[in-house]
Parts: sequence; C-alpha cells; structure tokens
Amino acid sequence: MFKSKVLFTLFVLALTSCNFIHESRRERMQGLWIIDDEESIMKRKNNVVDVGIDIENLFSIGKDSINLPSVYTGKIYIDTTMSEAAKTEFIRKHNREREYNCRGHFYFPDTNADSVVFEAPNNPLVGKYKIQIFDDGQYRYMILSNDSTYLVCSQNTFYLW
Repeated sequence: MFKSKVLFTLFVLALTSCNFIHESRRERMQGLWIIDDEESIMKRKNNVVDVGIDIENLFSIGKDSINLPSVYTGKIYIDTTMSEAAKTEFIRKHNREREYNCRGHFYFPDTNADSVVFEAPNNPLVGKYKIQIFDDGQYRYMILSNDSTYLVCSQNTFYLW
C-alpha cells in the first residue's frame, strides 16, 4: 500500500513538473519575434535543387496560437482580360489564402520542452524544431533549428505586454 502511494506521488510530481516546464517555455515564447535575415538559413528541397524561401521577418506567438511569417510568392499574374472587379477579387482571395496559411498552433511533443511543433496550413515553417531561448538584458533570443532550417529570432522584452 505504501509503495503504491509513493509511486502515485512520484507520478503526480513528474507530471506537474512537466507541465511547469512547458508553461514556463510557453510564456517565454509569447510575443512578437523578429527573424534575423543575415543569421538565419531556410532551405527546402524542390526536386533536386535547394531553394531558398523568401518570407517576412515577423511572427507572433500567443498562448496557444501562432502567426507564422507570410511567404512572398513573387509577382501575381492576373489575366489582363479580367474586369477590375474580378482583378480586385482575385487579389483579395490571394491575400486571404496567404493570411490563412500563417495562422496555426504549436505544441511541445517532448516532456522536457526542448522542441516545439508548429502547425499551419501550407506554410514552409511547419514542422518540429529544437528550441533554445536566451535572455540578454533587454533582449530575448530564440533559436529554432531542424535539418533544413536555422532561425535566429529576437524580441525586445522592454515592450512585452
């Protein structure tokens, strides 16, 4: 009887400590982040050739949600025979889809919260990342890395809300 109570207590303590680690990491991740373009690398395989992807350098993380950076797709080609109303609707639809592809959520797949998974439809930053967060006075830095991406992000902690 005593042994089962001790095991149950250890299980509850382990579960509570995992939740504390996740909540602490989640709080430190929240806010507006700026991706350092010069220090970051993002490559995706497109057939045989590695293709660099052009993305915005801002994204935000909420309590359970994430707004990943928009992807620049280059020039939008519109049929010149379309009416002005049709062209406007085409551009609006394109912008709505791009915005929709940025919104998603994240979770920690491991008990020690050293990695994070971003999920959003059709965004190139979807995936699992090793996460490292450092505080340096007024600034906080986050490094997200996996086999094809290395993002160095920063935020000014003075302006956190």
